[in-house]
Amino acid sequence: MDEESAPVQTAYKDRRAGLIFFGVLEVLLGIVCLLAVVLFAFVSRMQGHMAAQGGAARAPFSMMAVLVIYGSLAVFFGWMGVGSMLGRRWARALMLVASVFWLVVGVLAVAFTACIMPGAMSAASGGGGKLPASAISVAIGITVLFMSVLFIILPGALVLFYRSPHVKGTCERLDAMERWTDRAPLPVLGLSLILASYAAGMLTMLGMSVLPVFGYLAKGPLALIVALLAAVLFGVLAVYTFRRRRWAWVASLALGLLWGLSGVVTSLRMTPAEMAGAFSSEDIPPESARAFQSAMGQYTWTITAAASVLLLLGYLLYVRKYFWPPVPLEGETAPVGSPEP
Repeated sequence: MDEESAPVQTAYKDRRAGLIFFGVLEVLLGIVCLLAVVLFAFVSRMQGHMAAQGGAARAPFSMMAVLVIYGSLAVFFGWMGVGSMLGRRWARALMLVASVFWLVVGVLAVAFTACIMPGAMSAASGGGGKLPASAISVAIGITVLFMSVLFIILPGALVLFYRSPHVKGTCERLDAMERWTDRAPLPVLGLSLILASYAAGMLTMLGMSVLPVFGYLAKGPLALIVALLAAVLFGVLAVYTFRRRRWAWVASLALGLLWGLSGVVTSLRMTPAEMAGAFSSEDIPPESARAFQSAMGQYTWTITAAASVLLLLGYLLYVRKYFWPPVPLEGETAPVGSPEP
């Protein structure tokens, strides 16, 4: 990334106040995530105590994975908040990339919730007296509104702020030293972070000892081996896509297609209720399974899986231009017309 010259930088408006404001907001988000970790840990301990006495069943999904996710988010937002308040280049780059992905996933999550909530509310009210249509509409409206603020408006505001050339100029003026995030274009940094998040997700699966692969459930040692191998592969590709190695892009495309196809096949071979049961510590009652299946819909799971793989493949094709011509290794001469790393 080329450094801006001092005369050009003075043309930017100072956005230090905005950096401090959003930095404080990010620290607050980190604190909220940390409180969620404490809450989940307390609930998990209480459930474990009650289960030991025969009074309650454990949660269907690994509580450890939830704790790791929220703990990681707490660290991330706290780190980004401090970096933003200090006007660090790496904080702006990482927060911009993360906010874009947050926004994209948020739009999909809100749309997904709006599609399944009517069925979920109807199924939930079927056993204890049907809820009035107005009550269901209000509940759906409040949920969608809350999710829209959290997953669309908030990340949208972060994207608009951090993508501003004035914010970029302010950070470059406050942090004149070249940072590691300057060594690759932001779209490439984003691809690297996506692959790193996949690697982290595979590591959280290690505590579950079950992993769906092409419609079948790998269990026990086999599940651990597959999850660990996938985590290593995604981690290696995260490093070498950041270095803009062409083979890493090709491997990411192949692995993304393979993993996405596995998700689609699994969604066709297993119902959402069967998937939930696979990760559950106890048998799900038939009525609960039917209600869950009714809420999800027959093809919602498949559409979600297909949309996820299409988004990843589309993004990989979008960033392809940053890998051709390939970036030379140390000591090699860059081809004519090769973009600077």
